[in-house]
Amino acid sequence: MTVVALIGPPCAGKTSVGWELADMTGSVFVDIDDIGDTYYREVGWDVGRLRARSLDIGRLAAEREWEPARAHAVERLIADAHSIERGAGRDVVIALGAGHTSYTRAAPRDAVARALSSVDQVVYLTPSLDPGRALEVLCPRVHADRPAWGTGHHALVTNWVSDPAVRALATVAVETGEDEPRAVATRISARPSN
Repeated sequence: MTVVALIGPPCAGKTSVGWELADMTGSVFVDIDDIGDTYYREVGWDVGRLRARSLDIGRLAAEREWEPARAHAVERLIADAHSIERGAGRDVVIALGAGHTSYTRAAPRDAVARALSSVDQVVYLTPSLDPGRALEVLCPRVHADRPAWGTGHHALVTNWVSDPAVRALATVAVETGEDEPRAVATRISARPSN
């Protein structure tokens, strides 16, 4: 049994590809964006608090404050994924939202790296390995898909695309290009796990 984690910038296709990959392989699919609040609350955070802090101090500063809660959520989700894998005897595919792998402080970044080291395959999804090209594709998607992020979305996406620590977490990088999620999932499923 295996656990596969999909990481990468926002709107790179982690959720869509994750659903397809889980469907193709008969795996359980878990998206941290769907269940993260459960884990954030364990350490005194939730998305509502993030929104409130964003209004008070700005989105980038609020994201920095939220880093320990995001790292906690990743650690808990990966532990739960291993429990699902062992208990249900099924592979697990998890999608980690972009902010769950990019950190400005060492402690949460190191905690996430340790947690991901127990995962069989960590796949970095991006439209292009060229950061400039990736931004050209992702910024309009984020602007359309996440209007609540407001004008600060470009800075967030730029930070997440240019963070070398995120790419270093991956065991493999997959360029999605213009491919449909099913085609990307097929390419991932054809790769051997570590």
